Amino acid sequence: MKISNWLLTGIEIDLNHLREYARLIEDLLKDKQKEFNYWVEEKVSRLSEEQKEEFYDFYSDDHWELSEVYPNILRESLFVATLSLVEHELISLCKNLYRENKYNLALDEVVGNGIHKAKLYLSKVANVGNNTRWNNILILQKIRNFIVHNRSKLDDSKNAKEVEGYATSNSSIKLDHFRRMQFSSTFCLEVIEEVDKFFSSLFAELKNK
Repeated sequence: MKISNWLLTGIEIDLNHLREYARLIEDLLKDKQKEFNYWVEEKVSRLSEEQKEEFYDFYSDDHWELSEVYPNILRESLFVATLSLVEHELISLCKNLYRENKYNLALDEVVGNGIHKAKLYLSKVANVGNNTRWNNILILQKIRNFIVHNRSKLDDSKNAKEVEGYATSNSSIKLDHFRRMQFSSTFCLEVIEEVDKFFSSLFAELKNK
């Protein structure tokens, strides 16, 4: 099967950029939290016990924002960017395979949207689909949809139950009391590694055809 060699290289470069960005933002978040904690310790060292309680209460929202709100916003954004990359590269791959191998059917002629459309094309037209990592990509896509369309909150749908099952078995995801997904500092890097392995496996399968 004909396939352009530069496709996987380009994906690896983009994933490396996301990987380095993930490390950068996590380092920045840690530094900001340390800076805040140091400032708090310095301030309370001069206060009485009663004043300390008032101080902690007054700045509790600041602590919550730095430790939970802002980190999750950044992690959600990076995660969505990563899944957008997956969709874009899969669509590009399908179009490249169509051109290089003179298939009778183009991607635009296949029903569906995004990642699901690309998966169908690869399976039915390019005759590849034994990549066992597809299941993880599809569940990550469902997580992405809940972030984009439902502010990370799980509902009572079938997809939500599937995502909840995945989250329960993944220590990098937890659900708060509103059933909104919260992501750990390692989550995005784990996703990027999974995407990297997925594409490497997919391209290996294609080259063996």
